[in-house]
Amino acid sequence: MSNEKKLEKNDALTKKLYSLYKEYYHRLSGLRKSSTEKVFKRVGLITPASLRITNYVREHPSAAFNPGAILRGRELFVYPRIVFDYYWYVSSIGVFSLDIQASLEGLLPEEIPTRIVIYPSRKEDMRGCEDPRVQELDSKTYILYTAVEPSPGGVEARQAIAVLEDSKAVKLGNFRLEYMGELFNTFWKDSALIEARNKDSVLLLRPSIPLGNSGYLEIGWRSVASLKELTVSADTMEPVLLYEPFEIKVGWSTNSVRISSNEYLVGWHGVGNDYIYRNGLALLDSDGRLLAISDYLIAPEPTLEEFYGDRPGVTFGCGLIHYKDLLIWVGGLSDYAIGIWVADFDKVMDKLKTVSTSV
Repeated sequence: MSNEKKLEKNDALTKKLYSLYKEYYHRLSGLRKSSTEKVFKRVGLITPASLRITNYVREHPSAAFNPGAILRGRELFVYPRIVFDYYWYVSSIGVFSLDIQASLEGLLPEEIPTRIVIYPSRKEDMRGCEDPRVQELDSKTYILYTAVEPSPGGVEARQAIAVLEDSKAVKLGNFRLEYMGELFNTFWKDSALIEARNKDSVLLLRPSIPLGNSGYLEIGWRSVASLKELTVSADTMEPVLLYEPFEIKVGWSTNSVRISSNEYLVGWHGVGNDYIYRNGLALLDSDGRLLAISDYLIAPEPTLEEFYGDRPGVTFGCGLIHYKDLLIWVGGLSDYAIGIWVADFDKVMDKLKTVSTSV
């Protein structure tokens, strides 16, 4: 197929997705307010100075933030995004473990042994491996992350996936959008798996859709994906999470947490017109359709340790855990450190507003 024909299909794909956004706008906008209901309490702060890298010649990173997380028994496994250098701002992904009960009591080790498990190793991620979401599905542990590739115009972000095998992460590759028989490498990040099925899995995604001189459309979608082919059929995509007038973009922030046979909690972030990153929760069914949504539940406090960092004013995913009667959010602080927040599960659920079944 000629480049001209592929460009025509790419333009058709952009028009299709933007048309879907306009179609769903009246049903999905106006669901949230700009207020923050602070039901979560931060119980821990992990700085990069406390991490000791065990499998690299440099022991202490400059920044460690935006971590994925999973719980196995009493062990909380945290997968931070790690940065050593700032010229290219190249990230890798590490892992360390903590005792869950001690962590909730604020009893964190002064030194935390940490191992790098995903790092740049190919052209497609030479500029870094970022913002992991860790998900255990179908007896496998998946890590969704952003692979950043250098390009003549700067960088290109792709949604990548790896699987943990014997404590080692094996890169499976990057997802692509499929439309009209063509595969497209799309600027794409902030995804979460809802269900991993034998043939087709339910994937939440946030591609950046170019709008010419108007910038990008950055909203949350649901889709059907092939974990074997690493493709998403654009014909299965539907908008789920829209930004409101007080925001410039939104995206998915965490792994999904199954709380009933057909209900999943997923964290999301909204970037306000003030450029501050705040977080809320969405309740979805097994197909990724929206059942309920909260206003903001976590936002950076205007304090030195929370608000100030390499990117001031950010709280950001990426790990969500349901533990006993608690909901635990493990996330990044201002692109330099890791926070652990905790809330009563029932109090959190009370903050979610039911969405009409017509959505």
